[in-house]
Amino acid sequence: VAGRMRRTIILLISASVLASALAKKFWEDKPYTEWSQEQARSILSGSPWVTEAILSGGLAPTADASGTGGPAPGIEGQPGASPGAANSTGVSEFPAGSSAGSVIGETQRPHRRYYVRLQSAAPVRMALARLAILRGRVTAEQSRHFVEAGPNDGLIVVAVESPEGQDRAELERLTTEPLKAATYLLLKKSKEKIYLERYLTPAEAEGNDALFLFPRVREGKPLVSAAEEEIRFMSKLSPKTELTARFALKNMGFKGKAEF
Repeated sequence: VAGRMRRTIILLISASVLASALAKKFWEDKPYTEWSQEQARSILSGSPWVTEAILSGGLAPTADASGTGGPAPGIEGQPGASPGAANSTGVSEFPAGSSAGSVIGETQRPHRRYYVRLQSAAPVRMALARLAILRGRVTAEQSRHFVEAGPNDGLIVVAVESPEGQDRAELERLTTEPLKAATYLLLKKSKEKIYLERYLTPAEAEGNDALFLFPRVREGKPLVSAAEEEIRFMSKLSPKTELTARFALKNMGFKGKAEF
């Protein structure tokens, strides 16, 4: 009996070690320069740094966790991607004074989809750089600079994209000043809000994405502490459209710390 128990314990330990090894993400122990195209794309389509929000008709939509994935361009200018779902997110559209879930009104709007990602996170920059290398768009040195510094170093960058084939006019019409008062990162634990510093349209960013730039540090102190549980991106794109995306810090670990 004692022998069987020892064997059972050994098997359980072995299974636990194996499960732990399988659970380890490839981006933790494999240099991005060795990632396959599928691995790089998986960062942009099914990782903790990417979410998908759906708006359909005149009804307030629900989060879609199925994910579809799309083409991810390189890192020339401000890179973009067409990721799929990874976290819970929502878009609500309703007339002023009404509540989410109500019908827009007499006119029905077409189904719309937004992809939201934390572009300033190192694994996302690595994935974009790797895809650009594989497609021959940049040199290894250019990709290394993008990964190590990034085009918006010192900022938290949220990229929002409409997929190919969907009208991007809404994102192109937006400007920084009207967005500042209604666009922020909400920190779940401290309830602090980090307001938008600058907005770049897809055209200004020279890519497929609109970029929302937020300060990372104020007076020498990080605005997001390690104790925070969740970062929620919130932006009122228009009086009738509010875009929300949640990112759980506990799921965004990279090299021993949360990357965002």
